[in-house]
Amino acid sequence: MTLVIFSNIVIFIALTLWAGLHLSEAIGTKRRPPIKVPSFLAPALGVIIIVFSFIPVGLIVESTSQMFGEPFQVVLWDVLFNFRIGQSFVATVALVLVALIWRYAVRNDNLLAWLQMIPTVGLFIAASWSSHAASLADTGFYLNTLHFLAAAFWAGTLLIVGFFSVKEHDGWHSFFNWFTPFAIGVVLTMIGTGIGMMLLITPEYTNSWLMTYGQMQLLKHMLFIPLVFYGFAHGFLMKRRINNGLSDNKVRASMRMESVLLVAIFLVTAGMVEQEPPHEVAQTLYFEEKSELGMYWITDEFWGDDQIVWSLSIPTALLLAAGLFVLTLFVVHVGNGQSVWAVPVYLLMFVLCLYLALMIGAEKVVT
Repeated sequence: MTLVIFSNIVIFIALTLWAGLHLSEAIGTKRRPPIKVPSFLAPALGVIIIVFSFIPVGLIVESTSQMFGEPFQVVLWDVLFNFRIGQSFVATVALVLVALIWRYAVRNDNLLAWLQMIPTVGLFIAASWSSHAASLADTGFYLNTLHFLAAAFWAGTLLIVGFFSVKEHDGWHSFFNWFTPFAIGVVLTMIGTGIGMMLLITPEYTNSWLMTYGQMQLLKHMLFIPLVFYGFAHGFLMKRRINNGLSDNKVRASMRMESVLLVAIFLVTAGMVEQEPPHEVAQTLYFEEKSELGMYWITDEFWGDDQIVWSLSIPTALLLAAGLFVLTLFVVHVGNGQSVWAVPVYLLMFVLCLYLALMIGAEKVVT
């Protein structure tokens, strides 16, 4: 399982960089700072995507082959063409090869750069085809695809522009002119699709806090909140500071930190992939380990008719107020282009305040 989680992390990051690279190239130099990307990055990402996409396929083939005593090659053929995860891998290989051939066969053409987005989007469709949400319903597949696409293009663009832009250039203002409304659309897409998947996969949201999946999902949501405000600080407050002469290095450093936060959310998501989603918490708890944190804060036992509810009290209200205050300081800090090294401290304080407010206010109710 550890190997699968690691492969998921690598795939998420590689696909994100792939999406950001191709979108950054497609929008052209007039709407972003110039970027200097190593020529080996695209083929290296392609190889990484293919290799690490095969790891979960190979593990399934190996275990199935040993279980039934069938030759590895026979089982491999069956998995590749009859199982979702195998079909996803075959499509991924084909799309990466098409994209790389396309990339190096035609150059310096803006229209063709936009057409390159077709196999890029296809990679996310292929990855979503084998997701847990897709296995539940067609709606889950569509929601997962849109959610993954939105997150990757947002994070990928920040990573590429933040880490590969040429220093001392004034292209940040033109970049924020299109990226801010783009990011707003992305955030709305992620919220909408995230709620849809949550209703499909974890309809018992507060009950799921008793499980590892629910705790990780809660952490993901708590990290997403400051991420939204990070984008607001960049798109509105920092943009004004750029007009007043904010240094290029400070803008670039802040963009990098925002992309790091997005990658951190990907890491949490990768861990969730290998956890059992609690469609019905009481039933799932019979064969899945409980979360030690959830059981410590809320209750030490949970039965079929029990419900976990959250209620506001004086302590929880104070903690929420403290979290809101920290979030306000965080937005002002980022918007003024101050040191990025204080950002993790703000994030830790906000997450801690919000987590304690939710856990202290949660209690079991017997129905």
